[in-house]
This record gives sequence, structure tokens and C-alpha cells, in this order.
Amino acid sequence: MNGLWHTAVSALELTALELFVLAVPTLALGWCLQVVSTTTQSWGFRLLGRWTWLWVLPGVVIHELSHAALCLVFFHRIRSIRFAAPSSAGGRMGYVLHTYNSRSTYQRVGRFFIGAAPLLAGGMVIYAAALWLVPAITPHHLPFPVVSSNGLTAVGDYFGQLLDRLLSPSEFVRWEFYLFVYILGTVGGSLSLSAADLRGMGFGFLIVAGLVLLFNLLLCHLYPLPRLFTLLHAVTAAHRFTFVLAMMTCVLMLNSILLVLLYALAWLKRLR
Repeated sequence: MNGLWHTAVSALELTALELFVLAVPTLALGWCLQVVSTTTQSWGFRLLGRWTWLWVLPGVVIHELSHAALCLVFFHRIRSIRFAAPSSAGGRMGYVLHTYNSRSTYQRVGRFFIGAAPLLAGGMVIYAAALWLVPAITPHHLPFPVVSSNGLTAVGDYFGQLLDRLLSPSEFVRWEFYLFVYILGTVGGSLSLSAADLRGMGFGFLIVAGLVLLFNLLLCHLYPLPRLFTLLHAVTAAHRFTFVLAMMTCVLMLNSILLVLLYALAWLKRLR
């Protein structure tokens, strides 16, 4: 009986870490990116007009194509797809209209993955761009720091080292750096989650959480884990995932800088 109880508690701890250390920060960053990027895009169109599409369009295309691709996987019927249909309602730049069978559990669960698809697609594009253009910051060349006591310290140290390499003076003379910054900024817009994306994800999230718990019960039964499965272990095991989170944070910082510059430009125009 004690063995079953230990297995159940270990599985619950592991599931909580996986969901709240991995899923929750990702969704929270996605929502923050949506707020900041839509504000930046709105001011960009207001001050720069159609030139803003040079910055926005690649990310919009990736965002909507990722939704459409997962619609096909989960058998949702695509009614319409637009890549350049800006709307003031929620800062929408494009959309995919799709329908599904509400009596199908598979299709209902699919709403979670369809909503989260831009995070996966955008993360993959940015990761591939980093491997090609600035490999020094990728997990292949930047090992995760080993910190025995505090996983959050390890994450902070890793992010600091990543910024040191990315913003190294030697990078500023390489054209690859500027192309990467452009890709990071424009594709980073595809990492945001709109209200429409989040709205249908609840049921699917609960089902996914239940499946993860069942898998962890089996895992902990076959390979007993320590009761205190630390945050450090969870983050270290997801090194590439941590890199994507770091890139999302960089996108958030880049959009914030752009927003400040746009505010400054608007202020200078008022002075004329």
C-alpha cells in the first residue's frame, strides 16, 4: 500500500512540475506577447502605414498556417483562411475559420493543440534560424549550467549567458546576426496567443493533463523517482524547451523596445 501511495504522490509531483513549470510559463509568455505585439503592431500601422507589413506578415503567415495544419490533423473543417486581415478586435492580423464535431472527443481535444500550434511552429522556426545564423547561442554550443541547489538560479544563469553571446560585439559585424534579429522579431509575433486561441483550449488541456498523469503513474511505477523531483531536474531535462522560452523572452523584450521607439516617434511628430 505504501508503494502505491509513493508512486501516486511521485506521479502527481512530476505532473505538476511538467504542467506548471513547462506549460504555464509558455502560455503566460504567449499571452504577454499577444498584448505587447498587438500594441506594437497597432502603433506601427498608425505611424508607418503599410510598411509595417514587412515586419508583421511573415509571423502572421506562420501563425495561421500552424493553426491550419493542426486543423487537418484533428479533422477540423477549414472554412476560410486569411493572412492579411487586420482587425481592431483583439489586434487580429489574420484568421483561420474552422468547424468541428462537438460530439467527437478527439476533435474537442484538438482545439487545445490547434490553439497552441503557433507556439510550436514559431519555436521550431526560431530554433532552426538560430542553428543556421547564430549557432553559438543554441543548446549544442551553450550547455545548461549545473546548479545543485536552485533550478531558478540555473535558468537565470543560462539566460544571462545566452544574452552575453547574442549581444557580443563580435556578432554586431555579422550580417547573420541582423537577419536573425529580424526573424526573431517577425516570427516571434507568431508565438503570441490571442483570446480566440485560448478560448477553446480548456477541455483539451484537462485531457492532456490526465494523459500525462497516467503516463507518469506508469513511469513512476516502473522507475521509482525521488519524492522531491526538483525544478532543476525538470528544466535540465528540457534544455531545448528552455532555449525556446528564452527566445520568447527576447521577443518580448524586442517588441517592448520597438514599442518605446514608436511612442517616441509619435511624440516627435506631435512636436512638429
